[in-house]
Amino acid sequence: MTSIVEHAETRSRKLAVIFILLAFILTIHVIGRFGEASGERILLWLLLIGLTALNLTALPVKLLDWRQGGRLGLFLNDEVTQSFRLKSYRAGFWMTILSTLIMMPIMTVYPVSGIDVARILVTIALVSALVTRAFLELQACR
Repeated sequence: MTSIVEHAETRSRKLAVIFILLAFILTIHVIGRFGEASGERILLWLLLIGLTALNLTALPVKLLDWRQGGRLGLFLNDEVTQSFRLKSYRAGFWMTILSTLIMMPIMTVYPVSGIDVARILVTIALVSALVTRAFLELQACR
């Protein structure tokens, strides 16, 4: 029988793979929908972004903790995981600042709609946070 620590490590690795897949899906979605501004597509994108951002918070772990009696959630939300979460938020913030500074001069030559700019910036923020968190989780599992 596996211990609670081994079970938490397995969950952490699975979560890292999910983060990488979500980053890929977000990137493909924003590239594939560039220039489209219909209402239902924007709502789909907002739903996808919202669920992805929710996965970066501690809420899924707290729900897991509540559902399984509290022991596994303590291992999945320890100080190291909280520091990984903060580092991923920081990476998302700085990538958003950097991409904004890069996009500003480009947009003087090639104007882009506000909806597309918002999609690009939010996607860059979330993708960089997801990839950072996934790599930190995978490094910790070694």
